[in-house]
Amino acid sequence: MNAGESWRKRFKPADLSVPGREVAEDEYFNKDDGLIYCAKCNTKRQIAMDFGNFGVLQRLPVPCKCMKEERERERRAMDEAQRRASADLNRSKGIADTIYHQYRFENDRGYNAQAMKMAKKYVAEWDEMRKNNRGLLLWGDTGTGKSFTAACIANALIDKGARVMMTGLPWLIEELSGRYYKSKNEFIDSLNGYSLLIIDDLGTEHSSAYSIEQIYRIIDGRYRSNKPLIVTTNLTPDLMRAEQEVSYKRIYDRILAMSAPLRMNDVNIRQKKAAAKTRELKKLLQA
Repeated sequence: MNAGESWRKRFKPADLSVPGREVAEDEYFNKDDGLIYCAKCNTKRQIAMDFGNFGVLQRLPVPCKCMKEERERERRAMDEAQRRASADLNRSKGIADTIYHQYRFENDRGYNAQAMKMAKKYVAEWDEMRKNNRGLLLWGDTGTGKSFTAACIANALIDKGARVMMTGLPWLIEELSGRYYKSKNEFIDSLNGYSLLIIDDLGTEHSSAYSIEQIYRIIDGRYRSNKPLIVTTNLTPDLMRAEQEVSYKRIYDRILAMSAPLRMNDVNIRQKKAAAKTRELKKLLQA
């Protein structure tokens, strides 16, 4: 008995003149090829195959175009859910102040159009910024939107999968205080594990010899790791460049070497928002 005869005895060939199984409501049987098709997309849900070239055709189920598209949608939805979960976890670890989680480009009111344009460009060119260690120095008066702009960048990059930390120097200095030397180095090294470090409100921290030294260690560690840094501050770049005190000058020189200055408009956004809320309250009380 040859192989073909053995195959035919083991497997009964499909009768392609009949469906072979129940045809569902969203299907139809094509008599021309003896296969079942999807009634919506008109593509096959079966194929006829000859196993071993012995002339014994067998029907096999296959996904139609609709099924493939649905599976692809489900895969994309699952990938998106996983991406969001990962981003939310990174956000909770990297941005301790939850109010910053709400600061997004889509929530911008247009007070700093030019600065926001540059911030969006920074995010769009993030791969280049990271590769070449390009940071930003967001400077301007109190309430002009420096922290908002920095947090918009942070959230947008986290959504893209980057690891970002945004915090103030008081928290960093407190974390370093009480640690022995090796532990301090380990903590600074952990900061450099983030693709982007954002230091909020430089210049408002308590100035002591200890805190200044720790600030320098953090900034210098970032500089040596060749990782981007964003700083927000009320200090002007000219004031930073003109600083003569060595302990401050070496900090500012590092920051200016790593970060392009970006000025915020002289519009006190906090005052404008407070005034708007006051007007709304008066309207409600007078109604």
